[in-house]
Amino acid sequence: MKNNTFTIVYQSAIALQLSSVLRRNSLELAYQILGEFQQESVNFCQEDSTIAQCILSDFTGKAFSSGLLQFELGDRGLSVWLQCLMKPPLPANSSDSIPLLTSLKKPFVQALEDSEPLFVCQHSHARCCSLLRLAHEPVMTLNRLETDALDDFWMVLKPDPIPWLTPQGQLCLTHRAERALISQLVTIVDNLSNLLTNPRSCLKSALALSHAFQTFYRACRILELASPSSLERSQSRLGLVMATQRLLRHLLEVGLNVKAPLAL
Repeated sequence: MKNNTFTIVYQSAIALQLSSVLRRNSLELAYQILGEFQQESVNFCQEDSTIAQCILSDFTGKAFSSGLLQFELGDRGLSVWLQCLMKPPLPANSSDSIPLLTSLKKPFVQALEDSEPLFVCQHSHARCCSLLRLAHEPVMTLNRLETDALDDFWMVLKPDPIPWLTPQGQLCLTHRAERALISQLVTIVDNLSNLLTNPRSCLKSALALSHAFQTFYRACRILELASPSSLERSQSRLGLVMATQRLLRHLLEVGLNVKAPLAL
């Protein structure tokens, strides 16, 4: 969130770091890097563009007088990124790089198994699953509804893609709670590989995501069928529910080696 508006912003000090090595002015380097970035960007509507190129093309960059670079992601690029979270599977590190609970120190294992934060995360995951089951057919079509296990990821068959954008090309998720949840999703995905090798950070991030989801659940009516516009709003909100369910499951089962229950 920036100035009461929602923007995904990345900042980079690469020009400052290179200036001391190359003995060049940091601002000149920043403009050179920015120029290369803009040259590599492709037309968003180009048919043969990759997903990464589509997202990249919707970034706008600027250089500050200090040499610091800043890049902002637009709504169209964000919608492509969100749609990527609908496609299985999430990337996982090799099993050798993921610490199992049995390899962690016993005090942490015991604290985790008995912890309220873990229950909050598991409860949020179960709530996501319940909402997705309720939404099947009236709001969207899922590929499966088995409730005994999640050996395979659920997928949205219809609508595809989810209607993230308004006809004007703006993200339809404008509520503060929706934007806060998206912010958590972005933060976790950007740091996912590190989180999966650090159980304490993994649990902390899962808890932050759970809190953001619970706030979103209380603030936003997710299942609406009164009109075509409310149906599309429900579909986009359920897209956030599925993204949250996928990330929570990944953090719990891959990062912490504990069960992500479908119901509690």
